[in-house]
Amino acid sequence: MLALTNRFRYHVRMMQLAHRHCLSQPLSMLYIFLIINALTFLGCRRTPDSPSDTIIMGVPAAPQTIDPRYALDAFGQNLRALLFTHIVKLTNTGPNNSLAPAPELATSWTVHKNIFSFELKKDAKFSDGSPITREDIEFSIRTFQHPANPFSQAFRKIKKIEFFEKPKNLQMVLTTERYESTFFLDIALLPILPKHIVEKMGDNYYENLVSSGTYKLVSANESSILLEANPYSFEKPKTKKVLFKIIRDDNTRFLRMFKGDLDIVVNDMPSTKIIVFEHSPDFKVITTPGANITYLVLNLKDPLLKELSVREAIVRAINKQEIIDYKLEGLAIPANTFVLPDSAYFSLDIHLDEYAPQKARETFLSLPKPVELEIKTSNQRSAVENGKTLAYQLKQAGVNVSLKSYEWGTFYADIKKGNFQIATMKAVGVQDPDLYRLMFHSTQTPPTGLNRGYYNNPELDKLLQKGNQIEQLPERIEYYKKIQKIVVNDLPMIPLWYDKYVAIINKRIKGFTPTPQTGFSFLLQLEKSHDSSK
Repeated sequence: MLALTNRFRYHVRMMQLAHRHCLSQPLSMLYIFLIINALTFLGCRRTPDSPSDTIIMGVPAAPQTIDPRYALDAFGQNLRALLFTHIVKLTNTGPNNSLAPAPELATSWTVHKNIFSFELKKDAKFSDGSPITREDIEFSIRTFQHPANPFSQAFRKIKKIEFFEKPKNLQMVLTTERYESTFFLDIALLPILPKHIVEKMGDNYYENLVSSGTYKLVSANESSILLEANPYSFEKPKTKKVLFKIIRDDNTRFLRMFKGDLDIVVNDMPSTKIIVFEHSPDFKVITTPGANITYLVLNLKDPLLKELSVREAIVRAINKQEIIDYKLEGLAIPANTFVLPDSAYFSLDIHLDEYAPQKARETFLSLPKPVELEIKTSNQRSAVENGKTLAYQLKQAGVNVSLKSYEWGTFYADIKKGNFQIATMKAVGVQDPDLYRLMFHSTQTPPTGLNRGYYNNPELDKLLQKGNQIEQLPERIEYYKKIQKIVVNDLPMIPLWYDKYVAIINKRIKGFTPTPQTGFSFLLQLEKSHDSSK
């Protein structure tokens, strides 16, 4: 026992020395070796009893709600896509791997100006075995058109719903106010709801979540969510069950993954821990360009932040590359715009001011009184650490900064209420430049919109409204370049970096394909080896 105790102290001491040596530089191979060796010694090995019919995924927080009518957060929307069928779904089958509609409930469709015609399956069923009828489909559309629904603005554009019975299928014709290029992005968000259950349960529908998608809900609580393959779904996943383990602490999630309690973690592992998995034979780490953008929300109702010169000084005070290199381990790319680098709409001509701390300091010192700012973040460790670095950089430029972090629900509620000065946020699964309308149009303020800084620019409003109605891609590209330039000049929000997509996968999992823009769709293709040694 004494020998084991001394050996443990030796491992801890070596890890402390290695950590001290590596504080200001990328992790060394010696450090990685010592971490893996110490974890193995402490019993953090893969467990062989993980059920072969269940994919176990680690996530940092529970969804705000599992009710598909109100799911606004990324996890809630990703769950909705698994639990419910839609008229169409989005896949990376468009030009240059871009998003395009693919069949789901609809087998085919045609578009003529503002008239969208869909051929629908007639034999689709809900998870309780009841048929999906035209009444269910129309009810779903009407539900999402209701003013109380957070997605109502996207669906109120549908002015006419018609159904025509055919021998082999059901035809649905939707007529909108005008042509909009993002119509399929919107209609892909519409879950097909069971009218008979929703009308009976009302606001308590989540208690009896009869669904229509690939999976059905088995159980949901604060620590886990279990899904099981829907026997009535047309799409059959390769693994019967998916278990989401809600592990709020980053270090605990890291240890659970390394031990083998989890099969996969996507975009939710601290960047400093990823290298440990890269040097372990038990895991695969897959890194690709992502679809998430980390940015700063600025409350333009604030007397200080409404001044453009102050917003410009904040940009000059932030050293993005330093954060990317030393906090994010290089797993991000500096961002100047809210369009992804691999998008056809991305412009190399759009630039934020360069890092210039002295120039920022001069601006702050020229103001009538000392500048005081508060930055809010969620309490996720990576968000807090990034917030600390941003606060430090602003302090170096002469700003008195306080940093406050909150549990996600409290943090998000404050953002929607406008109860903040500056906050760190993510735009998740960015798909189209129409994001600019959602983030910057004056009608898109909370609680339903993403214009959380209360930006108001009548000229931009007109451009944003028209941009979504342009049919020809080359014309639309040039149009959104103008929009991006206006936003980068006004700085209502500050893009920081594009997060890389990082998946950590236990080697017993096969069939993983990254899906940065389509959420959890990769889960449908995963298979789990019965032999944990494979």
